[in-house]
Amino acid sequence: MRWVRGDPLSGTSYAWKLLNHVAKDSAVQRMRIDFKQISTRTPMEVVEMLALDMGLTASPRRTDNPSQEQLAGYLVRWLSGQLRNSDKTWWIVFDNAQQLTVPPETKEMIVAFVRHFASGALDDVRLFVLGFDIEIGCVGPPDAIDFALNAIGRPEIIDFLTEANQRFGDFPTGLADADTAADYILSGRDLANPTREVLSDVSNELNQIVEGMRR
Repeated sequence: MRWVRGDPLSGTSYAWKLLNHVAKDSAVQRMRIDFKQISTRTPMEVVEMLALDMGLTASPRRTDNPSQEQLAGYLVRWLSGQLRNSDKTWWIVFDNAQQLTVPPETKEMIVAFVRHFASGALDDVRLFVLGFDIEIGCVGPPDAIDFALNAIGRPEIIDFLTEANQRFGDFPTGLADADTAADYILSGRDLANPTREVLSDVSNELNQIVEGMRR
């Protein structure tokens, strides 16, 4: 279980791209709920979307029509049972869960998911919460890890480039080392007050340099 927190533009949602990339290479099935991108956010609606992603024909709906507050524990157990019967490895990602549009009962359900999966109830399921505004007590290493992300800066870029250099090989022509590459990437860009466009440009430059190392 992992949950990743950070200020806006600190890169919490970029973590999804990394998770997706790693999961593809590992033949892992992934399910992502991005609360910025969906209009339906109640506990039942969220679990129905997860069930749809799994290709399930079973429905979590109950005939006794319980309140939203009563559903959290039931829905966690229902989905856990469906996952237990699967022969695949699953990664569940809740993204932008800190949004004010996410109702309290849905956030409480996410907490219930965290506690359930951190308990070791399932071997082949991993849960990632990207962005969250609720503290989750009684859950800690090694069962769960809480990452707090800071905004990206020059030190982080140099660390990334240094590790890429060690892993993939020499820098592309014209870039002698990580410091030189960082100067090139940051030329004319202000990371003290970044915009999404600036951070996107930095990410693209980093990708190009790494691709150059691979060649």
